[in-house]
Amino acid sequence: MRLTDEQKTEKRLACVLQINRECFPSVRASDEKMTRLFRTGEVFLDGYCNAILGFVVCERFVYEQPRLVIIAVLPDYQGQGIGKNLLDEVLEFYRSEGCQSLTLTVNSKNVRAIEMYENAGFRHVSLLKRYFLQDGDGILMKRELEGI
Repeated sequence: MRLTDEQKTEKRLACVLQINRECFPSVRASDEKMTRLFRTGEVFLDGYCNAILGFVVCERFVYEQPRLVIIAVLPDYQGQGIGKNLLDEVLEFYRSEGCQSLTLTVNSKNVRAIEMYENAGFRHVSLLKRYFLQDGDGILMKRELEGI
């Protein structure tokens, strides 16, 4: 579900911050950065019985070319298709908005995520050396949205 500004509540923000901490215990966006992204970005949630299990935050510096900033699913729920469902929802939303493409950067060590993105039609654009500082290189990936 994509949140409207009215749906971006403090309770939902607290859940997003907690999921971010659980998914990325060592190197992650700070709570301050996540709060800014939550408030200014486009937020998609997946949950069950009022519990948030995963989220996606995207930004649009160029309207037709949004960027997926972070996707996270609680560790106990990973591998159940929640991330794929969130990604599919994001792709469909931006395609319906008339966007040209969606980009993201993924840690080169995150094999499961890379495979999910490749299966969703993302292609490798470039390797970003030391993008994640002490945690490794990044892979810039892109998915064209026009004509799908």
